[in-house]
Amino acid sequence: MIKKSQLQSVISKYHLNGLIESVKWKIKNDSLTIDFMSPNRDMIGKVEFDIFKVKDCELAIFDTTQFNKLLAITSHEILIEPTKTKLLISDNHYNLQYSLADPLLIEKVGSVSEQEYNIEFILSQEQVGSIIKAIEALPNSNTICLKKTETIMGNDALEFVFGENQEYANKIVYPIDDITLLKETPEFNIPFNSEIFKNIFRANRDCEGVEVRMNTDGLMKINFSGEDVRSEYFVVRRQDY
Repeated sequence: MIKKSQLQSVISKYHLNGLIESVKWKIKNDSLTIDFMSPNRDMIGKVEFDIFKVKDCELAIFDTTQFNKLLAITSHEILIEPTKTKLLISDNHYNLQYSLADPLLIEKVGSVSEQEYNIEFILSQEQVGSIIKAIEALPNSNTICLKKTETIMGNDALEFVFGENQEYANKIVYPIDDITLLKETPEFNIPFNSEIFKNIFRANRDCEGVEVRMNTDGLMKINFSGEDVRSEYFVVRRQDY
């Protein structure tokens, strides 16, 4: 048996509020791994879940939204049994089946080569919540810039700047003081898609730790860890900014 709430949490970490629909679930030794990529390829990620007691197999999930609707009507604990063409789901009230796709219909997920990161910091759950609030306060903007700055004591710091790059645009600045920068790190002001940040942070609010690494070329690596689940995201800077 699998807890419905745990599976819904795992799914949300790749589905990202409907951004990603089609993925392959890879099950081996009672562990579930899901690799995924955004439609415009500006984000690649992976979710790992350690207590997925289903026989070793690979499941092609083409329509995650539909799968979620089936899962939503079940009770607290469910039994999952894969067949060659279907995923059978049952609880105390329902026997459901979800039709699996041909694996060839699922786009192959790209990979990220080894990178050197020169900016590192950790976000608390409170800081993650503050970033989500800032994004939601500017619903007509889809830009967040990470900018190098200094504290009043002259120490390295980072600013999350929300809002468009226009003089009279509404803006929110959220500082992060406890960061690590390599000494040779130059000034930077790197734009990202704020909608991706919001969806990633919302889906992982139940995680205990958030480690962020970034380089001045504009690649960010975000790692979340929680009880029996880990998620990792590589996000690239906006190219149209």
